Amino acid sequence: MLSDGYNVPTVELHISKSNDEYFFLLNDPSRRTSLLREKLTIPNSARGRINRKLDALLSDIGLLRSVQETAQREEGEIVSQKTAEFGSLIFKYMIPLTFRNYLEQLTSKNVVISTNDIEIPWELLFDGEKFLCLECGVGRKVQSKIQFEETQRRENAKPRALFIVDPTEELPDAEREVTHIIQHIKNMGLMEINCLKQKDATAENLLELVEEQPFDILHYAGHAEFDAKSPEESCLVLHDETITASYILQVMANPPKLAFINACSSATTTHIEYLETHGKLTGMATAFLTSGVDAYIGTLWPVHDEVASELAIAFYEKIFKGKTVGLALRDAKKNVFSKHGNLTNTWASFVLYGEPCLLIIAPQERKTQLQELTKIKLEEKTGELEEFFNRKIEFYNQVGEVFDNVKRAFKLTKNTLSNKINLQVEAKGLPVFVEKDKKIIKKRINVEEFTLCIYGDKRAAAHFIKHLAQLHILWYKGFDEVSDAVEHFIKTNELYNPQDWWKVPGYIEDIEDITGSGDGWVL
Repeated sequence: MLSDGYNVPTVELHISKSNDEYFFLLNDPSRRTSLLREKLTIPNSARGRINRKLDALLSDIGLLRSVQETAQREEGEIVSQKTAEFGSLIFKYMIPLTFRNYLEQLTSKNVVISTNDIEIPWELLFDGEKFLCLECGVGRKVQSKIQFEETQRRENAKPRALFIVDPTEELPDAEREVTHIIQHIKNMGLMEINCLKQKDATAENLLELVEEQPFDILHYAGHAEFDAKSPEESCLVLHDETITASYILQVMANPPKLAFINACSSATTTHIEYLETHGKLTGMATAFLTSGVDAYIGTLWPVHDEVASELAIAFYEKIFKGKTVGLALRDAKKNVFSKHGNLTNTWASFVLYGEPCLLIIAPQERKTQLQELTKIKLEEKTGELEEFFNRKIEFYNQVGEVFDNVKRAFKLTKNTLSNKINLQVEAKGLPVFVEKDKKIIKKRINVEEFTLCIYGDKRAAAHFIKHLAQLHILWYKGFDEVSDAVEHFIKTNELYNPQDWWKVPGYIEDIEDITGSGDGWVL
């Protein structure tokens, strides 16, 4: 079965700074030669150059108010090039050569970067072809003389989420973001929801809720302020007042498993010595980490509101499909990078502190919840059973073609029927390795068989299955007549179980309903 990352060994990259000396250690449990050690003296001028490059990148791109504003600019290089140049600089100036060679061939999906130099955005390491954070689920861990204690958290009978939305009443993208996420949770029946929205997002209401019982997720979509002179006074802005990092640490007796603070500079931090020497927090992230959260997601610099909202929505969609926190963030970054990468570096601003392999919804738990949801839906729709669809399909023939087409068909379906159909895919296969530039890299997974479970609205299922069948028929473009392709299609599908998997009573009962050559409905 293809892993979602939770059963894959985690690569640990330790980077310890002492004056101008850096000590590196890399541990990869999946390899025999799993341990690398090296010391590197990095001149202050090199470290300063990186700081200046980051400042230039942010002043040029990060402070623009919208993607549209960025798109209207005529001067300068595209943002993706500048971000890649910055990532290359970190890779070249800050990583030993032996470690660079190893990271270029890294196959693990999970990486933990443990460091006391928390001002460097290590997640942006770029080897000339790929960013580390777009290839792996990356989590930061803070090396400090002051230990962050693990919290004995009370477990909820059912996962709980708290959303704090647009306290200042000026962020419509934040409101749309959380509305979408909450609706998705309700559709799936995944967890209990509390929401403090706009005028209700007061300090009193927040304190009252966090005192009652622990939350598995705390999501904030609003404004954060980083105080460079007194980082412990960095704060989240509520409707009536602000709440500082130091006060959050004071009152967070039952910390959430995941804190997602979707606000500008919510993960910005000062040097770790501020914590070790003065005993004071380095920013909002260390407040939550010290309180005992398992994972904290925030931003290193100002972000575009609409893009940050898109990223948050994509992140939660992955989380609720059973992805680990690290891989969900990676996938969300890839989504917005592919869509907006040339216009914004908002995707690069998000970082994860904590364990990348953390699961909020375990795959088996989600499977059970989907089955229970199906049962409830069927019981609720005693007189409307034709409106709900639930089917399990096993594929053993032409698997590679159908597997790709499943993804294409689902994308087409979601464009018009979002959130009305859910798919669960269990696949088996072996990785395919190819040689490129004298390096062996994993190109893809050669899928040998897979099972597709479909749950949801019957019309949405009909759209999906029709798309899937049409895409599959396209593989037979060499036929002279469509009827020849359909006949071949039907004969091929006799090997499937059930044989007529493409049938949806009331919507698709005949192959002509798929090809559009009969009286059936056509998209």
